[in-house]
Amino acid sequence: MSNSDSMSSHHQIARNMSVTIIVPQARNKGLGEKGALTNPVYHCRWNSNEPQDSVQVVRASVKDVRTGESVELDYVKQEKVGSGTFGTVYQAQLVEHNEVVAIKEVLQDNRYKNRELAILRTLDHPNVCVLRYYFYRHQADEKATKGPKKSGDKTSKTYLNLVMEYMPETLYSVSRLHAKSKQRQPMPPAIIKLYMYQLFRALAYTHTLGICHRDIKPQNLLLDPRTGVLKLCDFGSAKPLDPRESNVAYICSRYYRAPELIFGATTYTTAVDIWSAGCVMGELVSSRPLFPGTSSIDQLVEIIKVLGTPTKQQIAKMNPNYATQKLPQIEAKSLSKVFDSSTSHEALDLMARLLEYDPSKRITAIEAMVHPFFDELRSSPTLTSANASLASSPSASSADPSSSKASTPKTPLPNQHNTQDVQDTYVTPHDPPYPWPALFDFSKEELMIRPDLNSKLLPHHWDQHC
Repeated sequence: MSNSDSMSSHHQIARNMSVTIIVPQARNKGLGEKGALTNPVYHCRWNSNEPQDSVQVVRASVKDVRTGESVELDYVKQEKVGSGTFGTVYQAQLVEHNEVVAIKEVLQDNRYKNRELAILRTLDHPNVCVLRYYFYRHQADEKATKGPKKSGDKTSKTYLNLVMEYMPETLYSVSRLHAKSKQRQPMPPAIIKLYMYQLFRALAYTHTLGICHRDIKPQNLLLDPRTGVLKLCDFGSAKPLDPRESNVAYICSRYYRAPELIFGATTYTTAVDIWSAGCVMGELVSSRPLFPGTSSIDQLVEIIKVLGTPTKQQIAKMNPNYATQKLPQIEAKSLSKVFDSSTSHEALDLMARLLEYDPSKRITAIEAMVHPFFDELRSSPTLTSANASLASSPSASSADPSSSKASTPKTPLPNQHNTQDVQDTYVTPHDPPYPWPALFDFSKEELMIRPDLNSKLLPHHWDQHC
């Protein structure tokens, strides 16, 4: 594309976005043939009566995950919404359709094997965050370019950019709203059921593919409070488990780390995700972390305070190679004494089945989905009929939350940047009879996970709506 063609294209884009092109910046590095700018960045300003900072429309050559084709993508990077050891997440707006997306940028480091892209390209599920595009960005390494060059010095860094659907909240941010509210109201049981059910559905799907997430925590569970949809994200630590291969034990955020990992196991199963899910559920029920250890050893102590000291047999099941050390002998507590007296028997029973020392005795994700704790989601005629209408709609499994037919709550979720709102207000996603998200639009693959459980998995009223 020539420089003039590129400018014309960006002016058309600007009209679509209600922005005005100012000038291509001179800092763009390099000129192609006949003076064409390479990888141009255009500065724009929003056409608005209110003063706005200029914005940059960035053009990138990306791979479309759905079609496999290479396309040009124009976007405006808006703000940083998260960061971690291995990457940074930005909110951005795609120019062509004014669609908001999340872009996760990850430094490619040869010392670490990054499986996230390969895993995300294989996933297609309504409760897993959708990867739309990906591209690589190269940036000069200032440290490597300064001073005398040595043999083997690298002069640039490579970043993998994952363009994903955008979700406005996380389970962590929503749960914190409860903890910070004046009444310190716990999350309503119906909402806990809604979110935990979708988490187990995501895990049942990924575990069937042999993929272990290895970092289940509230921060990695994205939410759209307008629709009640939950999606699992951040597969940076995920790995397809092979029983013939060893794995790192130092994995998963501490509060949610399974005890076999603390005991140093390098051959483990997807049951480590199930333990983490149990910790997440306990946190939602109590409005505080269930096992808030300050170190790996302290984490084990926090677990023992609740579950008691594991037996030699349980330790052998977690890690047969563990060199036995003397542990403090503590009796297990009844979970009914750990949680508020209003916690249902079904909730306590499910958490007990999730938080087993012996990984082989933990309930699986699909078994958790048919647990009586979730019967309310299946038995309510209002919710079932609403879900049936959603499931029959072409938009039922759409990645775009705005396309869902779930209703908008009467009061919007408070703006997280408004501290007074955060302290004073919290709105649950829905009050029946408003529709909730599609929970039972199972694919054929999902119904093949445990066919013997399908009669419990599907609502009794489901047949008449299919």
